[in-house]
Amino acid sequence: MEIIKASQPLSDAARNHLLYNGNVLIFEQLPAILELNAYLDRLVQSIFGEIIGDLAFNVQIEQLQKRFSEESRFTALFRSALKQAGMDTDSNYADALFLRCVPPLLKNNMYRGRIAPHRDTWGSNIQQQINWWSSLCPTTEENTLVFYPEYWGKPIENSTSEWSYSAFCKARAFAKQQGISHIDYPYAPEATQTILCDNPVSIITNPGDLVCFSSAHLHASTEKPRGYCRFSVELRTFAEADAYLTPPENIDNANLQPRYDWFKRLSDKEKYHIK
Repeated sequence: MEIIKASQPLSDAARNHLLYNGNVLIFEQLPAILELNAYLDRLVQSIFGEIIGDLAFNVQIEQLQKRFSEESRFTALFRSALKQAGMDTDSNYADALFLRCVPPLLKNNMYRGRIAPHRDTWGSNIQQQINWWSSLCPTTEENTLVFYPEYWGKPIENSTSEWSYSAFCKARAFAKQQGISHIDYPYAPEATQTILCDNPVSIITNPGDLVCFSSAHLHASTEKPRGYCRFSVELRTFAEADAYLTPPENIDNANLQPRYDWFKRLSDKEKYHIK
């Protein structure tokens, strides 16, 4: 695994060739991400005052994520950032842009903070899928994304044979209905064995940077994040015409049903149709 910093756009083919071979790309100082950060920072400041207890924290996160999802400018700016990175938005599909909050104290909240080590392909079952991620604030070794490169191409025990998206949706709806501050069901399939990695890699970025990597990478947030409440935005994409490249092989996912229904074309929001 190599961390490659890019100051110029890369075509879908050039980018995915690097990612499908286990590398991580960081597109530095994209104007659209810097603009997105400016709006997001104002939104965070307008909602977060003094945080008093877990309940207040959960309410603020819910308000923030609701406002974020309702503001079309965030999705538009992130789409612009993908184009600035070289993506052909006419032939790429994406799921919904998501705002994640990872607090320095591991509060249990239903609005998705830290998730245990996982591959995002375990949820979508789409091997050519790419993750895009950007943090509002500078990241540090103590609060960021962590990769476990020793598991690139190496299977790991996981919960893909038991995890169900429909069960997760039911658990989330029940928690919200009952006013419970956490969901008693994993947000995604997770590794179920101890991670044995001598050289985990923490991703260090600055505001305006956009990270992308193959969704087949085993990764997680820092196990015990410290310092500040990290806000980050994330999206997953896949290219329609990727037949000329070989995506990472499925080595440990027991669920083989792809969730194309989560994705819409970036240029016009048309749902993906299996050819």
